[in-house]
Amino acid sequence: NMIGSFVTPKDDTLRDYVRQVVNAFQPDPGPLNQKLVAAMSYFSSLTASGTNYIVDPNTPFAELRDDQVDYVQFPRETLRLKSGDCDDLSVLISAGLENLGIRTAFIEVPGHLFLMFDTGLKAEEAELISQDTSLLAIKDGKVWIPLEATMVNTSFNEAWAEGARKYQAALAAGELGIIDLDQAWQQYKPVTLRKSDYSIELPDKQRTENLVRQARNLLLQKSIDRLVLPYQTMVDNKPENIAARLQIAILYARYGLYEKAEAAFETLDELAPDSSAVNSNRGNLYFLQADYERAIEYYERAAELDAGDGEIWINLSMAQYKAGDLQAARASYRQALEMDISLKKKYDAYSKLLNQ
Repeated sequence: NMIGSFVTPKDDTLRDYVRQVVNAFQPDPGPLNQKLVAAMSYFSSLTASGTNYIVDPNTPFAELRDDQVDYVQFPRETLRLKSGDCDDLSVLISAGLENLGIRTAFIEVPGHLFLMFDTGLKAEEAELISQDTSLLAIKDGKVWIPLEATMVNTSFNEAWAEGARKYQAALAAGELGIIDLDQAWQQYKPVTLRKSDYSIELPDKQRTENLVRQARNLLLQKSIDRLVLPYQTMVDNKPENIAARLQIAILYARYGLYEKAEAAFETLDELAPDSSAVNSNRGNLYFLQADYERAIEYYERAAELDAGDGEIWINLSMAQYKAGDLQAARASYRQALEMDISLKKKYDAYSKLLNQ
């Protein structure tokens, strides 16, 4: 429990770094768990800054006797040095997450220490994080995510997978020890540090954004597996099921997995090139990515295949408006109303925008 003294979430240096990282790099959670996204963003910033795992040559955790005490760096020290052993890095990640209001606990297994954090979800909501229960830990009726802190120089998802593997192995072997930080703090309160004379620079913007985007896409994949599964089962049973394939493509597009959506639409184009629904929804995919010229191309194809669908003409009008062709946008909008006059009320605000 003594490790609780070194977890200093209120330290000015740590707090300033964490808050700047969240403000600069944390994406909109969308359908994802907010605490999961915050943890991923913070972890990815440490990766981007070049933080590394280094075994303490004097007191490696694996060789400590019960009567020895390992020196643990304060989070601000590890941030500045950009390196530490398993307990230093676990303390650093724990303190940052606690600063963000995310509960953490340490996992002790023979010769090693890592951590896990609380997603805030109830155990029965675990599938909202992942359908693979081996990636999760259940504590106090809540879903927790194990993290291998020593893999801070890889990626959040790899650190999660390795942390989960070690957690499950120790659990099965009866060698799992949990250090609840709230309980540890009752006995060993966080040390109050004097204000430091230095601050921690943010990591490279492009590298951090790339790591966050890659990690977010993998998290999205885990999250929407449960939504895709019923449609994928239909496709497995009947590969020519266009409706099921289209729903999969729409889900990928809706949740920002654009490459997967693109691949799904490529297959649909081969199976159903004359489907207005396929072409219209592919137009939606490009609209979401602000590729308005390609969106227009597919909306026009859809309109040719089903000229009576007013919604297609509305979509075409909006893409033309975004592309800067106001005259075409107005013409397509008028065409939509000729198909379905009820669209006038539904898109009244858009009509006013067109006529400004």
